[in-house]
Amino acid sequence: MKKSSSNQREKIRAALLTFFLSGASAILMWQTAGELSFGSASKASAAIELYGDHPQSQKSSDSSIFAEFNDWTNEHLNEEFSDGDEHLRKGERLAVRRREVLKQLIESNPSEALEYAVSPEVYNRVPRAVAQHLEKHISQKGDFLVSVSDEIRPEAEHSLNHGIRREAIFGETKYAAFVYGRKAAMTTKYDVPLRGIVLDETMAVAENPVRKIESSEHKTRNGGTEKIGKTGLAAEVGGEIVYFSNHEEFYKYTNDLAAWEMQIAPARRNSNKESSQSSPWTEGAKTVLVIRVDFPDRIGEPVDQSGAPLTVARAQNVINNSVNPFYVSNSYNKTSLQNPVVTPVVRMPQAQSFYNGFNLNTTMLNDARNAARAAGFETNNYDLDIIAFGFTPNLSFSGSAIIGGKGLFLNGFFDFKTIAHELGHNYGLLHANLWRTTDGTVIGAGANVEYGDAFDLMGGGASGLTHFSAGYKRRLDWLTEMNVQTVTTSGTYRIFAYDAVNAPTGIHALKIRRDNSKDYWIEFRQLFPNVPALANGALVRWDFAQQNLRQTQLLDMTPNTTSVGDAPLLIGNSFVDNVSGITITVLGKGNTTPESLDIRVNFNYSIARGAPFDFDGDNKSDIAVFRPANGVWYLNQSTQGFRAINWGLSTDKIVPSKFNLDRTTDLAVFRDGVWSVYNSMGSNPIVVQFGQAEDIPLPADYDGDGAAEMAVYRPSNGSWYFWNWISQRFTAAQFGIATDKPVPADYDGDGKTDIAVFRNGTWYIQRSQLGFVGIAFGEATDKPVVGDFDGDGKADVAVFSPLDGSWYLLRSQLGFTAIQFGLATDVSVPADYDCDGKTDVAVFRDG
Repeated sequence: MKKSSSNQREKIRAALLTFFLSGASAILMWQTAGELSFGSASKASAAIELYGDHPQSQKSSDSSIFAEFNDWTNEHLNEEFSDGDEHLRKGERLAVRRREVLKQLIESNPSEALEYAVSPEVYNRVPRAVAQHLEKHISQKGDFLVSVSDEIRPEAEHSLNHGIRREAIFGETKYAAFVYGRKAAMTTKYDVPLRGIVLDETMAVAENPVRKIESSEHKTRNGGTEKIGKTGLAAEVGGEIVYFSNHEEFYKYTNDLAAWEMQIAPARRNSNKESSQSSPWTEGAKTVLVIRVDFPDRIGEPVDQSGAPLTVARAQNVINNSVNPFYVSNSYNKTSLQNPVVTPVVRMPQAQSFYNGFNLNTTMLNDARNAARAAGFETNNYDLDIIAFGFTPNLSFSGSAIIGGKGLFLNGFFDFKTIAHELGHNYGLLHANLWRTTDGTVIGAGANVEYGDAFDLMGGGASGLTHFSAGYKRRLDWLTEMNVQTVTTSGTYRIFAYDAVNAPTGIHALKIRRDNSKDYWIEFRQLFPNVPALANGALVRWDFAQQNLRQTQLLDMTPNTTSVGDAPLLIGNSFVDNVSGITITVLGKGNTTPESLDIRVNFNYSIARGAPFDFDGDNKSDIAVFRPANGVWYLNQSTQGFRAINWGLSTDKIVPSKFNLDRTTDLAVFRDGVWSVYNSMGSNPIVVQFGQAEDIPLPADYDGDGAAEMAVYRPSNGSWYFWNWISQRFTAAQFGIATDKPVPADYDGDGKTDIAVFRNGTWYIQRSQLGFVGIAFGEATDKPVVGDFDGDGKADVAVFSPLDGSWYLLRSQLGFTAIQFGLATDVSVPADYDCDGKTDVAVFRDG
């Protein structure tokens, strides 16, 4: 980077969070050993994200073949070749090589595959001999089927989401679908807009089905060419063009579509049909059709492993007397299975071996349903259907099911456990697993154990007492928002047993955000009086935040034994998560009806809040800069690498903060009283009008709910104004004068940011828990540098003196210290760069 003029330097100084240069960091930190050499040129080729599909900018694949083919394409389009025949042969050779690499990439990294895809224009302009080897873009409405198979003898350890298969179906054409982003959380959907690329029988599905159309793009419609107007807004959705009058309408449309994608429901509700059910797919009385099938090469009634047939009476008995009571009890009477209709044995059109592999789901489903129709059973009249065939040893699964939609298969396993488990998939659930550690701790290094949760029927549970976990019941809306306490502040909370009630009232589970990817769920059970650990302890699980399609993991609080029967956290014991600063203690029973358990949750707020400027959610402050000249943020994330995102104008005030409950810093700017937040949770931007142009924006978590409020300090009247955009709550306070420097922080360690000002060497602090205090510390020329420098959860009073480059810290636990670190022209950038819960001394030095 060239040396900046003083004006340019001031702009960068004003915009600075921390700074990244490709090849070297221009950040000096107290922990670094010696001076760092400063870089020269910023990464000019950085891709700019503007509602794109591809957040990764670091490629996991060997991109050489793509570069070679792109070079050939440019030569062809610009006619920069002399030997046409050799040029064509070269193009074919490259296209064939590229095809194989891209096909593998679609399966391993569909986001990257989309990034390498040729444009429709290139596809149409290259010779047919080359184009036949290329992928095609697709934007249509189709069916998105998600299914899972349950192994007869599962391996001890599997990665999460093992055995899940996705298909994209457009009419008679189907593709194996590979997804990323929020599509990985989507359950089965019918007639849903899908977008991506297809190659042979595979499809890379774009996260966002909406493709925004630029004003210069032409679209041929009705025999004519239509151009989008300069002020108009249009998007391609499901192969159709949708027009919007303004950006707000566009954002609402895309938000509504994304919200529906995240629901557990295979089809949109009929908007004209009234219903008292909040979740129609997971609630209500379900009609069930059992389709018994045989094959031309295997004739007769389906039989189980012992050779016993699945008769009509047997099928009705297991569903009516075992499976249905389980669902009635689990759901608190919110759902039930009606007396099933069982077909006579119907013949499949193909030999049994035909339906293995890729033909298992949609092909076998369609053939079985058509056979049932031919026998007089219209499958569309039933909410759920079960296809049962005789036990086949060479098939590795006992059952297979559509997730969040109708349709399941039984491979000779006609028992309560298998049927109820597979129906759990139909209702929208995945497996209940165990996190097994290898280091003797509860949450340390280890591996996922598929079906390892013995207390949940979606895991190793096999009886009607093994209810779905509280988190799963909440996902199905059997437990409601009123029954789950989301814990964001330290305190004692009471939870009632959730498995021994007819209708839940009160709090039956605690949910605690751990980090950007996981939540803790705490529950209490009473249906196992002969299991002392369950009767006198709490079960603690992880689930994966912000997703519907996700599995749970039981945490074993006694990890050094071989059984999970002692997994509960017993009365009088504590579990400590030092990484997230969370301590969970079981205090005792409440002696209530139903029985209850009192749980103490403590937060080390300096850790639990996470590090400032943590853009990837790993509790480490990331090196980042906003460049006013082009409105681009350059981020060097500690776990996700480099990103460049266009978000803002040169005149904006940058206000990054954690506006969501995901503990990840969001990019945000304040422009003439308007807040624009680039949402880290993946949905569309948050745009809020709050404040005036002359206000000083100071976003922070002032109310302790875990998310930053939009807040401003108005020097003209010394007032603070706060807007909680989540709860839509406004508050205000008068504290300060026009010349004060606002220095809000959590000075008393209660998890709430306190309002405070620095005035001519004196700190005036209005602590939310401990009240007002004034502290004389510093000189009028000093720069206040607030941070928790001793890691005790309380912000420390501190200043940086430009006169001598010294830091003066008055730490709340360790007392006074002075550190000479920096030059007069440095910019102080304190933050927690190493995830130890302590603010690090650091400076940015220009150049």
